[in-house]
Amino acid sequence: MTTTKRSAALAAALIVFVFILVSAAGAWQLGMGARKQGNPPDGADVSGALYTGMLGPTKIVLHVIKGGDGDTFEGRYFYLKYRKAIPLKGTRLPDGEYRLQELPGGKPNGAEWLLSTRQEEASGYYCRCDVRKKAPRGVKPPLSIIMERAAAGVTYEDLMKPPAKKKR
Repeated sequence: MTTTKRSAALAAALIVFVFILVSAAGAWQLGMGARKQGNPPDGADVSGALYTGMLGPTKIVLHVIKGGDGDTFEGRYFYLKYRKAIPLKGTRLPDGEYRLQELPGGKPNGAEWLLSTRQEEASGYYCRCDVRKKAPRGVKPPLSIIMERAAAGVTYEDLMKPPAKKKR
């Protein structure tokens, strides 16, 4: 391959990469939610669900506890690294996605999740924003969330326990 052809191929690949990057950032700036990221809501019941996965680069566990009217619920999550429960309040949005607000100390701290569930998976994003509104320019991009339901028989308490230390 000649240098000219190699340069042209590299330039084309760079243009495609930039286009994908701008499209993803633009979708978030326009207020598009988790559903737009390829995980359309299927109405999966999240009552009592236990999920494990990633919030950005960090491993987490999410436990959803059903609330009173079906469209609101409570839950909690923790980072595996710290194993300290953070309470959540959630509502089901009209489009089928879920909005979760963190409530450390019983009060919202501005951190929110937008989740979409499909069968045994949940995905979306986390940000310090109102996930129902268009993101203002210059706001830090959200962290992605990717989770799957925990195996049958595994409990929140099982996952909250620190792993046993290996004997030497």
